[in-house]
Amino acid sequence: MSFKALMKNKDLQGLWISLAAHIVLLLLVSVGFELSSHKVHTPDINVVHAVAIDNRAENAQRREAQREAQRQRERARQEKIRQEKMRQEKIRQEKIRQEKLRQEKIRQEKVRQEKLKQEKIKQEKLRQEKLKQEQLKKAAAEKRKAEEQARQAAERKKQQEREAAAAKKRAEEKQRAEAKKKAEAKKKAEAERRKAEAEEFKRQQEEELQALKALKREEKIRAEKAEKARQARARQLDIDRAIYQQEIADYMTQYWIKPPGTQPGYTCDVKIIQSRAGHILDVKVIACVGDAAFRASVEQAARKSEQLPLPGNPAVFDRDILIKFENK
Repeated sequence: MSFKALMKNKDLQGLWISLAAHIVLLLLVSVGFELSSHKVHTPDINVVHAVAIDNRAENAQRREAQREAQRQRERARQEKIRQEKMRQEKIRQEKIRQEKLRQEKIRQEKVRQEKLKQEKIKQEKLRQEKLKQEQLKKAAAEKRKAEEQARQAAERKKQQEREAAAAKKRAEEKQRAEAKKKAEAKKKAEAERRKAEAEEFKRQQEEELQALKALKREEKIRAEKAEKARQARARQLDIDRAIYQQEIADYMTQYWIKPPGTQPGYTCDVKIIQSRAGHILDVKVIACVGDAAFRASVEQAARKSEQLPLPGNPAVFDRDILIKFENK
């Protein structure tokens, strides 16, 4: 490394300044010895002045180094936030792409199913047409066979009618007597049947009425139990949500640097946008009761939190949350 480059190196500048100061100090001391015979005290004053200059230069370098380290840490933090936003954007774009692919697959599957449906309809029509033709042929053959059978049956029927006519005449008188007797018995049985049916109908109505009342009582009890369970779940959900928001506020308090002059009762409503894993994506102070320094300190504490705690109950998680930060 050249002498010029060494002189530009910030880490070596302090060493060069210190070395130069010591050389000047030695020269002044040597001059002091030479002038001591003349009782001159000026060299002592110059030595103190050189040492003071050397200390100021070193202090200035240390302060500059500290400021540079602070700037580097801030740049690193900003770069981390920027990279996280880029990562989240990539994830979002990938989800969009996957959703488009899924929708396209669904559309193609619908088209394929529609083609299969139309082909099935076509095949079914052909099958029905073929079946219809076969049924027509079969019906024609059966019709001819039935006509022949009907003709033969008509002939047999005429013969049977002639034979039956004589038997019928003999049986008519007997049937009339039996019919009268049966009619009287049927009339009596019908009256008894109607009476029994009326009594059975009345009994069934009473049973149905009692069953309906019992069913209504059961439905009312179930509805009351369901409403109580729903209210209990809602209360527990509110409790879990309040606990989760308080956990986030307590977590932010770790990173909060209280500004001078902050009064008890100062509050800020802070809107935080977070990822599913709890990484902070954006912070915005909605409203504040307090001065500008308190408002800025709250926003800075929220941004420094970087990753928030996850809720014990996943049902209360929300990407956009509103936290009330209060100086108690």
